[in-house]
Amino acid sequence: MIQLLIQFLDFICDHFDKLLLTSIFLILVMLVLHMSHDQADAAAVNWAREAAGTVLGGLLGLITGGLLSRNSRSQASEDTKEPKP
Repeated sequence: MIQLLIQFLDFICDHFDKLLLTSIFLILVMLVLHMSHDQADAAAVNWAREAAGTVLGGLLGLITGGLLSRNSRSQASEDTKEPKP
């Protein structure tokens, strides 16, 4: 049980930025849906849509940047290995 909790906390620490951006994005999407349902001001709805799009763009950039960084590190480690005879 303790080991599972430690793994969970490690996961949260490793992916905190992605989890935070995902939660902000979901909150903004819910805000847009709520504002659209209540027939809110069009400018406010457009602002919330743009904000959600910006957060989503940041999240995608963060994820793809992390993947590219991970791939380049693994490629570099493979390049430094000695060839097998």
